[in-house]
Amino acid sequence: MVRASRSPPSLNVLIESLYDAAVDARAWDGMAPALATTFGADSAIFKLHGSTGVHLLERTDNLHTAPADKTWADHWHHNDLWVERTQALKTSGIVTSQQLLPDSEFERSGYYQDWNRHLGVYHMIGSVFPMASGLSGVVGIHRPRSSAAFGAADRRRMARLLPHLQRAMRIRSHLAPSRLAADAQAAAFDRLHTPALVLDADGRLLHANAQGEGLLREGSSLSLSADRVIAVNPNSRFRWRMLVQQAALTEGGSLLLARAGRAPVTALFAPLRVASQNNAAVLVLLRDPEQQVASPDVLGQLFGLTPTEARVAAAIAEGLAPEQIAQRLGIGVGTVRSHLRQVLSKTGTHRQNGLAALITRSVAMLGETTHSLRG
Repeated sequence: MVRASRSPPSLNVLIESLYDAAVDARAWDGMAPALATTFGADSAIFKLHGSTGVHLLERTDNLHTAPADKTWADHWHHNDLWVERTQALKTSGIVTSQQLLPDSEFERSGYYQDWNRHLGVYHMIGSVFPMASGLSGVVGIHRPRSSAAFGAADRRRMARLLPHLQRAMRIRSHLAPSRLAADAQAAAFDRLHTPALVLDADGRLLHANAQGEGLLREGSSLSLSADRVIAVNPNSRFRWRMLVQQAALTEGGSLLLARAGRAPVTALFAPLRVASQNNAAVLVLLRDPEQQVASPDVLGQLFGLTPTEARVAAAIAEGLAPEQIAQRLGIGVGTVRSHLRQVLSKTGTHRQNGLAALITRSVAMLGETTHSLRG
């Protein structure tokens, strides 16, 4: 059903929301219910039609179908009779279902019998208008058969709204490629299998991926103080601050962050400059040898290793001896050595140090492949 609303939003509020949604894709969530409520309707939809198919931007909950019905839904979204009739009229203005075809013809159509009737959709007011790249923008507002058809007052309200709605959808379409690139860059940053931080010239944290956040929370090498990232070791604190400022102005550098009784964390500083911005940011890539280990999943795929062989190989890359590996995996030392011989054969290496070098230089150090890459 349409999401609950205390009172129908005014057209002015709806128009403001449309422009918010034009520049922020997340703001489309809720636009269809707001549109339906404004027109005293039960459902509404925004979508794009093109030669390659239909892209659903936003719709009310009662227009969603079960995943098992995807083929059926895709067919009728692509073969939308109201869209076909509107395009035949060659109009980008306002249309109603009764204007497009008589009720009796609509009721005999497969579009109604096999699709709209199941969704409780009968009356429609909407528009189909040209977009960039050969796409057509589609907006539809619907009422059930038991409700009144859309009349003159609805057309006047739609006439006020339509130019803004068309403009908002065109802005959204125009910004989509740059938004996709930005989202992809953010997703790639977050997928780095190494702690990464983005700082401003004063060391304030602008962004951190999951591994970077984990390193800051752990607090053995770096921590947050008044939104600034600082080195925990007092001997490294001045050098850290200097390298951040240097990377923001000219070029990067590197730093070893010592930890008592533990392997040090190493940091690489690099400038980040955007042509449209005067202020430079700093990218800090960090390596924590205790946390960044080879992925057995990736090793298995790369070299055709069994799961146990892959775990043995990953442990060798960590620098563990066969006795330590046997204790970790709960198997005998002889079994570990047997698996190790198979690993050396499959990887074309002859000694443990050669195997470790091969692994640490491979993509096995970059993380799992079985997880989704969506941001």
